[in-house]
Amino acid sequence: CKDKLGQAAALRAQYDALILAADGLFNSKSYAESKGKYQQALAMFPQETYPAQRIAEIDRLLKEMADKDALYQQYIKSGDQFFTAQNYNSSLDQFKLALTVKPNEEYPKQKIAEIEALLMQFAEKGRLYQEAIQYADKSRDDKVYELAITKYQEASTIKPQEKYPKDQIKLLQDILKGAAATQA
Repeated sequence: CKDKLGQAAALRAQYDALILAADGLFNSKSYAESKGKYQQALAMFPQETYPAQRIAEIDRLLKEMADKDALYQQYIKSGDQFFTAQNYNSSLDQFKLALTVKPNEEYPKQKIAEIEALLMQFAEKGRLYQEAIQYADKSRDDKVYELAITKYQEASTIKPQEKYPKDQIKLLQDILKGAAATQA
C-alpha cells in the first residue's frame, strides 16, 4: 500500500512538473511545445480538466494566429501587386491594413514610407507641371510664342506622357512657320 502511495505521489509530482513546464511555455507563447506538455499531463490524469482547457485555448490561439498571418499576407500581397502596377494609393491602403493586423512588422512600414515619398515627388512634379503649363498658356495668349514653346517643352520634360504640351508646341511651331512664310 505504501508502495502504491509512493507511485501515486511520484506520478502526481511528474504531472505537476509537466503542468509547470507547460504553463511556462504557454506564458512565453511557445504554444506548440506547451500543448505537447499539456497532452502528456492529460494522458497521465485524463480526469483533470485544466490541461484539456489549456489545449483548447492553445488550439484557439493557434487558429487566430494562422488567420492573422493569412490576412497579413493577403494585405502584403495586394500591396505589392498594386505597387508593381503603380497604383500607389491602393498600395498604401493595403500596407496600412497590414500594419493594423501586425503593427510591429517592418516591411509594411518601409513600403509606406517609400510610397509616401513617391507621392510627394508626384505632387511636386504635378505642381511644377501646372506652373509651366499656366506660364506657357499665358505666353501663348500674349502671343509670345517662343517663350510659350520653351515652357511647353519644360512641361513636357516634367511629364513626358502628357499630350497637351506636345500638341501646343506643334500648333505654335506651325503658327511661327506660317508667320515666317508670310514675311518671306
